[in-house]
Amino acid sequence: MPTRELAKGARKAAGKNVIQFTEARGIELDTHSLAVNARAEEIAGELRKQDPKLSEFQAFGEGLRQANRELGASGVAAVSV
Repeated sequence: MPTRELAKGARKAAGKNVIQFTEARGIELDTHSLAVNARAEEIAGELRKQDPKLSEFQAFGEGLRQANRELGASGVAAVSV
Protein backbone atom coordinates (compact mmCIF):
# COMPACT_ATOMS: atom_id res chain seq x y z
CA MET A 1 0.00 0.00 0.00
CA PRO A 2 1.46 3.39 -0.96
CA THR A 3 2.36 5.58 1.99
CA ARG A 4 3.09 8.84 0.21
CA GLU A 5 0.90 11.87 0.68
CA LEU A 6 -2.10 12.46 -1.55
CA ALA A 7 -2.11 15.09 -4.25
CA LYS A 8 -2.80 18.64 -3.16
CA GLY A 9 -6.48 19.03 -2.27
CA ALA A 10 -7.15 15.27 -2.11
CA ARG A 11 -8.55 13.74 1.06
CA LYS A 12 -8.94 10.15 2.09
CA ALA A 13 -12.35 9.36 3.53
CA ALA A 14 -12.33 7.16 6.63
CA GLY A 15 -12.33 3.53 5.55
CA LYS A 16 -12.55 4.35 1.85
CA ASN A 17 -10.07 3.96 -0.98
CA VAL A 18 -9.20 7.04 -2.97
CA ILE A 19 -8.76 6.61 -6.70
CA GLN A 20 -7.43 9.65 -8.47
CA PHE A 21 -5.91 9.83 -11.89
CA THR A 22 -5.65 12.07 -14.90
CA GLU A 23 -7.31 10.73 -18.01
CA ALA A 24 -5.12 10.61 -21.06
CA ARG A 25 -6.51 12.24 -24.16
CA GLY A 26 -8.22 9.81 -26.48
CA ILE A 27 -8.77 7.24 -23.71
CA GLU A 28 -12.35 6.44 -22.78
CA LEU A 29 -13.03 5.72 -19.11
CA ASP A 30 -15.09 2.60 -18.43
CA THR A 31 -17.40 3.96 -15.73
CA HIS A 32 -19.38 0.71 -15.60
CA SER A 33 -16.29 -1.23 -14.53
CA LEU A 34 -15.55 1.38 -11.87
CA ALA A 35 -19.12 1.07 -10.55
CA VAL A 36 -18.90 -2.73 -10.50
CA ASN A 37 -15.58 -2.57 -8.66
CA ALA A 38 -16.91 -0.10 -6.07
CA ARG A 39 -19.98 -2.25 -5.43
CA ALA A 40 -17.85 -5.41 -5.24
CA GLU A 41 -15.69 -3.78 -2.57
CA GLU A 42 -18.81 -2.83 -0.57
CA ILE A 43 -20.17 -6.37 -0.79
CA ALA A 44 -16.76 -7.85 0.09
CA GLY A 45 -16.64 -5.71 3.23
CA GLU A 46 -20.10 -6.88 4.25
CA LEU A 47 -19.16 -10.52 3.61
CA ARG A 48 -15.98 -10.26 5.69
CA LYS A 49 -17.98 -8.78 8.58
CA GLN A 50 -20.35 -11.75 8.38
CA ASP A 51 -17.52 -14.28 8.04
CA PRO A 52 -14.11 -12.98 9.19
CA LYS A 53 -12.52 -16.27 8.09
CA LEU A 54 -13.01 -15.32 4.43
CA SER A 55 -9.84 -14.06 2.79
CA GLU A 56 -9.96 -10.69 1.03
CA PHE A 57 -9.58 -12.56 -2.25
CA GLN A 58 -12.54 -14.87 -1.53
CA ALA A 59 -14.74 -12.00 -0.34
CA PHE A 60 -13.88 -9.81 -3.31
CA GLY A 61 -14.45 -12.68 -5.76
CA GLU A 62 -17.93 -13.27 -4.37
CA GLY A 63 -18.53 -9.52 -4.19
CA LEU A 64 -17.58 -9.20 -7.84
CA ARG A 65 -19.97 -11.99 -8.84
CA GLN A 66 -22.81 -10.35 -6.90
CA ALA A 67 -22.00 -6.87 -8.24
CA ASN A 68 -22.05 -8.19 -11.81
CA ARG A 69 -25.47 -9.75 -11.18
CA GLU A 70 -26.79 -6.53 -9.63
CA LEU A 71 -25.33 -4.08 -12.13
CA GLY A 72 -25.22 -6.29 -15.20
CA ALA A 73 -22.06 -7.62 -16.81
CA SER A 74 -20.50 -5.22 -19.29
CA GLY A 75 -18.98 -8.00 -21.36
CA VAL A 76 -15.46 -7.14 -20.22
CA ALA A 77 -13.53 -10.34 -19.56
CA ALA A 78 -11.39 -8.63 -16.91
CA VAL A 79 -14.31 -8.58 -14.46
CA SER A 80 -14.71 -12.35 -14.33
CA VAL A 81 -13.21 -14.27 -11.39
